Amino acid sequence: MNYKVYIWNQVSAVSDNYHPEGGVVIIAPSLDRARKLGEETFAGMKINTKPSFSVPCSATEEKIYVFPNAGCC
Repeated sequence: MNYKVYIWNQVSAVSDNYHPEGGVVIIAPSLDRARKLGEETFAGMKINTKPSFSVPCSATEEKIYVFPNAGCC
């Protein structure tokens, strides 16, 4: 199965912090699966925009990485 790395610079509801948005990186076989994986992992996360960047990779399993907004305080 061919996987891709999907990167979103700004997604809402990735954390319970005061500033709940952040960046998200998801490795998945398709964009639809990447969106579903994000929504299954974080309640309230909706990824309805195109990714900021995507590239094929040699991964063999799905993964998700979240980079919460550190905020101003």
